[in-house]
Amino acid sequence: MVMNANKQRKSRVCGAYLQYIHDFAINPKIKIVIAKSLAGKVLFDTVEVKTLEELFPSPYRSENCRKA
Repeated sequence: MVMNANKQRKSRVCGAYLQYIHDFAINPKIKIVIAKSLAGKVLFDTVEVKTLEELFPSPYRSENCRKA
């Protein structure tokens, strides 16, 4: 996930994007790379590597839903 460096806030990954990755990932320890870019180039001092479970500790799981 890359965000424009002109944004002042900290980079965050969209919850829907994380849910999509969760739905198809084999392992919750999959790594997500987050960074900012300026003029189409990644600013390497902004790069963060986090696991899916760090970024999304409580994903939606259909087996957790109660049947009415």
